[in-house]
Amino acid sequence: NGYESITGQINVEQKKPDGNEKLFINGYANMMGRLEANINSSIKVSDKWSTAILGHVDNMSNQVDDNGDSFLDQPLVEQYSLMNRWKFDDESSIHGQFGIKALYEDRRGGQFDYNFNENNASSSVYGIHIETMRVEAFTKTAYIFQDRPGTNIAFINSFIHHDVNSFYGLNDYDATENNYYGNLMFQTYINNTAHQFTTGISFVYDGISESLNDSSFNRKESVPGAFVEYTFMPSKKFTLLTGLRVDQSNVFGTFFTPRIHIKYGITEKTILRLSAGKGYRTPNVIAENTSMLATSRTIRIMEDIKMEEAWNYGINLTRYFDILGRELSLNIDFYRTDFKNQAVIDKDFNTRQVLIYTLDGNSYANTSLGEAMSELIERLDVTLAFLYNDVKQTTNGVLQREALVNRYKGLLNLSYSTNLNKWQFDFTTQVNGDSRIPTTESNPAEYQRGSESPVYTILNAQVTKRFKRWEIYLGGDNLTGYIQNDPII
Repeated sequence: NGYESITGQINVEQKKPDGNEKLFINGYANMMGRLEANINSSIKVSDKWSTAILGHVDNMSNQVDDNGDSFLDQPLVEQYSLMNRWKFDDESSIHGQFGIKALYEDRRGGQFDYNFNENNASSSVYGIHIETMRVEAFTKTAYIFQDRPGTNIAFINSFIHHDVNSFYGLNDYDATENNYYGNLMFQTYINNTAHQFTTGISFVYDGISESLNDSSFNRKESVPGAFVEYTFMPSKKFTLLTGLRVDQSNVFGTFFTPRIHIKYGITEKTILRLSAGKGYRTPNVIAENTSMLATSRTIRIMEDIKMEEAWNYGINLTRYFDILGRELSLNIDFYRTDFKNQAVIDKDFNTRQVLIYTLDGNSYANTSLGEAMSELIERLDVTLAFLYNDVKQTTNGVLQREALVNRYKGLLNLSYSTNLNKWQFDFTTQVNGDSRIPTTESNPAEYQRGSESPVYTILNAQVTKRFKRWEIYLGGDNLTGYIQNDPII
């Protein structure tokens, strides 16, 4: 799928055109004044063609300042999103999908009395305004060889146009991105289906034009590449997948990306997974760190930022137990990422600046996760998880905890449904561990803060009542009303 295999990949599956959902309507409102609506429809146009329309509207126009600091607690948001996707399937050799999606969002924040109709440079109060327009399109086409199982040719394309116009106080930031991704793949087997391989070519184009106050940053990166993957699956107990990519960037040159994944069923109820590989990524330091624009710090890009490069390794052990006739599943994960190059956002140099530069020293992330899931009693599902982060980065010449990353997180979820699933009760509590706060020592004494954030807990709950065609839910987030003290210095 690409060379950006640094932190894994999330596969987002949107509702399909050939789904059973003819019409779905969802409405949402909360006590702060946020309103949402979703409308989805699947239509079977013919025996071969089906289509889906997915619409979303989001509005938050109520001004809330519960802590009385003159700043809005929640941004004012107006968002519209519409997607139309099509699927072609004649149950023979040719399969295809295509779709288009458009999004518009207007997001405003800052002080309660800010007048968005006046020029931000002449205002005596603080305001934030972000206007985003985005259009996406994709196509997926596959030809399946009927006389040779597991053999096909597939061609995937995606196009993105993203435009943002914004200001954060006196910082003006505008950006436009045009992105194309194409992937042509051929998949078959050698001798028998225990030996499968996939090979192909890809092309990525990313054109970005950014302006921050009086500075402009432009990049046009073209990356053609080729890859091969081999999968060895002699039985259901064992799978080996290994692959190698080579890509050529007109900005950063040639680079290789190896990966290997192993899955082994030690017993019928004990599964071991191992993974290792390399990943590369082109950072967009301003767009990915726009929160730094909402501060009074001066932003200094110290050098041309190199491509991020990292090795990563992972191990997962899954074990299933039978306890009093019910299944308990345990998952234990450990992942490590070693950065060779990394874009560093240094807020520790002093409290008046943010320095951006390429890593000079060590940077790594160790992540450990334990998770247990079981139906404790009939229709009561329990999930318990604990995540520990050991994330360190060299900033200002010192290897230290990366700022604003929780040291640990804990989660408990209880979900109970009545007979025939007519009622459902959900309760979730999440414990968030401490994180390091960038130093404020050079501030006047009254504007200094501690070096670590406190541990805090969030409680959420929801009750759902289901009818034949409808369901109604009532829930609450952050039921204990936890808030951050002095969120703005």
